[in-house]
Amino acid sequence: KVVAEDYGEQIEKLPEPQKGVVEVVLRLKPSASLRGVVIAEGVPVPGATVTLTTGNRPGGGVSFRNGRFDDYGRGQVVTTDAAGEFVLSSPPETGTALAVAESGFGSAPIQQVRDSGRLVLQAFGRIEGTFKVAGQPVAGQEFLFSMMNVGISFDFAGYKATTDEAGHFAISKVPPGEGQIVRLVKTSGNSWMHSHNTDVVVEPGKTTQVALGDTGAVLKGHVSF
Repeated sequence: KVVAEDYGEQIEKLPEPQKGVVEVVLRLKPSASLRGVVIAEGVPVPGATVTLTTGNRPGGGVSFRNGRFDDYGRGQVVTTDAAGEFVLSSPPETGTALAVAESGFGSAPIQQVRDSGRLVLQAFGRIEGTFKVAGQPVAGQEFLFSMMNVGISFDFAGYKATTDEAGHFAISKVPPGEGQIVRLVKTSGNSWMHSHNTDVVVEPGKTTQVALGDTGAVLKGHVSF
């Protein structure tokens, strides 16, 4: 990964070594700093966190936790000033600009923000769902909301839900847009692996209903060593 002032960030996979040597050449393209203002209901939003992502490419994602973006100290997250304005240096040539505040969540292509100078927040949504196996509700199954297509990973604290006795679960304050409901399979006390992903579209300020499971068949068996 290479970052330089007024040049677009570039991420490249290393090629195979030739005679024991890996040689890579990166040609950076000029890219002026991205400047804009975060808006919610026509009003500038101070204190919003703003970042850029290149989707699910390695090194191109950010974490969303405690209502803010976290880039693990890579310097890709900024906070809007009292006028709601922000500056992000070395933006990639293509990608998505993201902003979040208490009032909502916004995303737009980098070029669109560059052209308009605005990044507009939309109200959070909500997801309610049911999970069944062989027609029967299942309690205790854990699910996580994700936006892997955009390059955002979500913390468990606010976006992991567990089904109740009726197989029902709910996730609040969900960013609007395309995302996924990920089924979690617990492997140890504090460790999970991801199973099925179900695409979901969350509309601003609305509740999205999802029905999971109840397809295919139940497989029963035993393992002998």
